[in-house]
Amino acid sequence: MDEKEKFIEKLDELRSEKDMDKIADLFNSVVIMYGVTVEETCALAYYLIDKALKADHNSSMLQEKFGIDINKLDLDGKLTIAKAMINVYSEKAKAKAKANEQT
Repeated sequence: MDEKEKFIEKLDELRSEKDMDKIADLFNSVVIMYGVTVEETCALAYYLIDKALKADHNSSMLQEKFGIDINKLDLDGKLTIAKAMINVYSEKAKAKAKANEQT
């Protein structure tokens, strides 16, 4: 199996598991492998945030639940939404970890 096939297999595995730590490790490996600078990493992170916010299911949810038209937001608006979502995600992760500790 060549490198490309191994990489695609790994991506398929990550998709089915949706393990955020493994996904983050994969991105970090790419950053290290290609020597991506912090500045470039930030630009890539913003690119990913922008694309995710513009995805049909996400832009529809933001419009329906909050009346936010993602196409009218500037950089600060998109990063504000990202910050809020990171806070929600981390609170859920903390609650899940706490629940696992109690069992």
